[in-house]
Parts: sequence; C-alpha cells; structure tokens
Amino acid sequence: MAKRYNVTHQITLDTPSDPNELAFDTTIDLPVLLSQRLQKNIRQGRVINIHSVKAHVEAPPSGNLDLGGAISGTMYHCPATKNSASAWRHAFATWRKQKSLIVNGIGPMVRYDDFEVAWNSDHIGSRTSTLLTTGMLDDQSESVCIYGNSTEADDVTLQDIYDSARAQPTSSKFPISNNPVKPSKFVAVFPSAQKTNFGCSWSTIDAQTGHDAGAQIQSPTSYIQDSGSLCGVVRVFGHLLPENVIGTSQDQLEIRLTFCVSIGSSLVKTYTPKRKSTKGGKRYVRKPRRTYRKRS
Repeated sequence: MAKRYNVTHQITLDTPSDPNELAFDTTIDLPVLLSQRLQKNIRQGRVINIHSVKAHVEAPPSGNLDLGGAISGTMYHCPATKNSASAWRHAFATWRKQKSLIVNGIGPMVRYDDFEVAWNSDHIGSRTSTLLTTGMLDDQSESVCIYGNSTEADDVTLQDIYDSARAQPTSSKFPISNNPVKPSKFVAVFPSAQKTNFGCSWSTIDAQTGHDAGAQIQSPTSYIQDSGSLCGVVRVFGHLLPENVIGTSQDQLEIRLTFCVSIGSSLVKTYTPKRKSTKGGKRYVRKPRRTYRKRS
C-alpha cells in the first residue's frame, strides 16, 4: 500500500456581510503541497489518491472572536478514469512536441517546467501550461484546464478535447422503425467532478458576559472512497456563518484544510517489454516455425 501523507492549506477569512455569498472559492494543487512536504518534485502527471479532507477553524493570534464561526465547505476533484487519463495524455503529447521545438523548452537540463493544468478558466495561474491549438503558426496560446468549454485565446480544456475527439456513440436502432434498441446508461464520456462535503465550527461566546460554558470546537473528517484524482488539482469553496452584524467587531478566522493523500500511478503510458521464457537457467527464445510451400 502506498505511503500516506498529510498536507495542509490555510485560508484566512473575514466574517462576511452577506452569508449567501461564498466566503472562499479557490483551487489547490496537491502535487505542489506534496513537493513542499517531501522536498522533491512531485509532478501533476500522476494519480493523487485523496483519502480524506478535514477542516479546522481558529482565530489568528492578533484576531478577535466575538461571534464564532461555522464553515460549510465543498471539494470537487476530477476522477482518474480511462477517459480522463486519455485526454490528459493527448494534451501532454501535444505540449511536449511543441516545447521540443523551443531551445531550452524541454529536456534533461530543464528543471521545474512540468505540464500543469488548472481546474477551469476562472482559476488559471502562473504555473498553468499553454498550448498552440492550431499549430506553431498560432499567434495566441490557450491555457490548459480540466473542465469547461474551450475559448479561443483563453483556455482549452481536457473535457472539450476528449468530447470533441471521442464523441459518444449513438444507440443501436432497429432496421425498419429506426427506433433505438435501448438508450445509453451514461450521457457524458469525460467524467463529471466528484463532490465531497466538509465542515467545521467554533461555537459562539457571549460577548456581554464572557461566559463560554458549553463552547465547542468541531472538526470532523470527511473520508473519500472514490479517491483517485486526476493530476491532484481540486477546487474548494464554502460559506461562513454567522454574518457580520452591528454591535460586534468583524471576526477574522483561519481555516486550515488537511488532506490525507498518497501518490498513485503515472498518467504517462509506459510500455513494459515482455519477458522471454527461460529454460535451464539460460535465456531461451522459441524460434518461429516456418512453413515451406513446395513449388509446382
């Protein structure tokens, strides 16, 4: 069984004026956190197994806690399936060929410039790789994302790459009526994002009397069964309650997200040569049998 590691990501929040608005919405690159944890380069080109996620809320040392707070959060990850891995390899092969035409663009002497993708166009960062989608004469590149619709001069997505190249086959039909035999059991070939809910709370303390009898801190762990994540890029967002009200100071809270992860298989397809049979401790290669046709 692969070794498991705990990696953390911290988010600082202020008590919102409108509790219906998202208090945070960001993406987390787990290979970056693993690289910092292990002090070596962990690439996105692997399956990252996410076993659990846990949130903990606390007040910063210089902060003020009048109302307390509760977080209702959601995490999305792209499952590593045959189709999503195929889309990643297709984009990676194109990126690698384009980079090979640039001096010091790729090779054994070039460090840290891995093929890295963003979650969608709203979360493109400085590490996101780009592609020239119409070839080397293209004057505008697109950032590579996982989900969304591709937009010229903005982004190209793995979801669009796969669905455009490998459209879902239509249902079989009867010859005369042309009616479908049975409809398909699924409607999308690129897998939908998997959803995991998490939460944490720090109970309210009475600001008038200072009593804290019955005060609680809850930080439950959310376990994930379908744990294989493509590239290890996840999106997390959530709400913070209660809202900032008149008569109290605005609270500032720190949310610490802890992920229990392990490093899975590589997304790059490798070919293992077949072992040749041995006989008597020596390598034995069976010769092909030849057949001769007698000339007439």
